[in-house]
Amino acid sequence: MKRFLCLCLLLFLLFGCAKEEKSLDFETAASRILEASENGAFVRADEDFVKTNFGAPDYLTEAVVYYAERGDGTEFGFFRVSDAMHVAEMEQTVLEYLTTERAAVESLAALYPAEELNARLARFQHAQTGARDTVVYYCLGDDALCKAFERAIR
Repeated sequence: MKRFLCLCLLLFLLFGCAKEEKSLDFETAASRILEASENGAFVRADEDFVKTNFGAPDYLTEAVVYYAERGDGTEFGFFRVSDAMHVAEMEQTVLEYLTTERAAVESLAALYPAEELNARLARFQHAQTGARDTVVYYCLGDDALCKAFERAIR
């Protein structure tokens, strides 16, 4: 009887408690964000956009980036890496991209003060980055888009 209980406990620990984190499905998350967004139409970036702005490291297995068609700096993206050990490196790449983008908008705003450029700068206040499992993600937009983004990645 003791052996049976020990075996049951062991099986419970091995299979019952093993909680596998569900991998983030880019297409589903992007669809949820686009449906909830009040920012108008979005365009899916092509492979060249991703390579130019985020590089093409060999550990990057999948990348999806969307940006607002109206060109106001609103965008979000997901990057799957081959192994969790590359997550920090990809997060750093995303942060560098956001820093570069912000610096470019700040430079333009300093030279050509305009409401549109100030609105683009304000989007950086709501910028989010993070990671889940082997996926790194970011959102650059207004408060409403970033809230829709948060709901979609849960």
